Amino acid sequence: MKRILPLLFALPLLLLAFVLGGANANSVVVDLLWVQLEWPLGVLLMLAMGLGLLLMALFLYSFHILPLQYRLRACQRRLAQQDETRNVPDTPA
Repeated sequence: MKRILPLLFALPLLLLAFVLGGANANSVVVDLLWVQLEWPLGVLLMLAMGLGLLLMALFLYSFHILPLQYRLRACQRRLAQQDETRNVPDTPA
C-alpha cells in the first residue's frame, strides 16, 4: 500500500500536466534580460508552478520546521540533564 499511494497521487498530477501542456502548446518568448527563450506556454506554466512550490517549501522549512527542530533539541537536552541530575546517587556524609 505504501508504494501505491505515491503513484495514486502522481497520476492525476501527470494527467493535469498533459492537459496543461496540450491546451497551451503555443510558443512564447520569455525575455530574461541576458537571454531570450522561446518555449511552449504549457512548459513555462509548469516551470513557474514548480518554482513556486519549491520556494514555498523552502520558506516553510526555514521559517517553521527548522525553529521547531531547534526547540525540540533544546527540550531533549534539558530533559536529558534533568534525568542525569535525578539519577545521581546521594553520597553519604
